[in-house]
Amino acid sequence: DVVRIVEGVSGRVPMRMALRLRFDYGHVVPWVRRVGQDLVAVAGPDSVWLRTAVPTHGEDLTTVAEFEVA
Repeated sequence: DVVRIVEGVSGRVPMRMALRLRFDYGHVVPWVRRVGQDLVAVAGPDSVWLRTAVPTHGEDLTTVAEFEVA
């Protein structure tokens, strides 16, 4: 598991998250689909699950999210 918690100390900061998953040392672009609120990226027997509280969307083979930390 990899967990990242972003916490704002003061003010408001716009953030952009870009997740570009690749398997097999960067050679394989996974098939990405939604399962409930999660995203799952699958390439052969390998998979990665993304669970986040902010909305995501696909953009040029990349999963992106834009949000504000306050």
